[in-house]
Amino acid sequence: MPQMKSQPNYVYTEDQWQQIEGPFTFGQSKLDRSLTKRFSRLRRLFFRRTARLRERIFEYPLTIAAMAGLSAPSRIADVGGASSLLPLELVSLGHEVHVFDLRPCPLKHPRLFTHQTSVFDNKFEDNYFDAITCISVIEHVGLPRYGGEARPDADFALMKEFRRLIRTKGRIIISAPYGKGHDPTTDGAPLGYRIYDRKRLEKLLVPFKIEQLRFAAIEQGVWLEKTQSQADLCPTARPIKAVFFASLANDK
Repeated sequence: MPQMKSQPNYVYTEDQWQQIEGPFTFGQSKLDRSLTKRFSRLRRLFFRRTARLRERIFEYPLTIAAMAGLSAPSRIADVGGASSLLPLELVSLGHEVHVFDLRPCPLKHPRLFTHQTSVFDNKFEDNYFDAITCISVIEHVGLPRYGGEARPDADFALMKEFRRLIRTKGRIIISAPYGKGHDPTTDGAPLGYRIYDRKRLEKLLVPFKIEQLRFAAIEQGVWLEKTQSQADLCPTARPIKAVFFASLANDK
């Protein structure tokens, strides 16, 4: 088993908290607060910004709910979670969480262990993890835009590695863009991600027992649950229009 180190007491720097998709409280002097308020007013006056509700609003609650039956402490691998609060939320449920990401991960907790590496290069033994989460990550695997090695079939290879790492009866949670289908290695732009269609999704999930398979699409700024047939019709777009969420069991 790889050597693990943790930092139980940690204060996030400004650069670090900006990497994470979540709320933070940070200290400000009176002068800092005054300048922030004044420049914020100027920015809003001349540069109005809009925000889009991301698919995480659909994915994260389902992930936490799917973990409800997992006894604590369990070992969880979170793939691609360097910019997510999900690993800390899972740790807060009493689990031991390992984050695998090519990017540096600023998250710190005594039961949180980070590995700045591809999950393909991990040194863990077979059947080590009780659960694996891979939220909106597998669509990027094998596409060089995100720093990984170019490999068209890397998403299927990743599922094979998950099967090696997960214990019997272990759980795998996965989500990714869904719709009419898009492969940037053959279809061109957008280049950063795949969009799964029914055929590729079925092939992706084949090694595992499907416990839950759900779909959502964004309509007028709101993510709504859809049937698979409805999600099939969602077009290729940036930002994405639809996602799938799958909770899988390893019955090997």
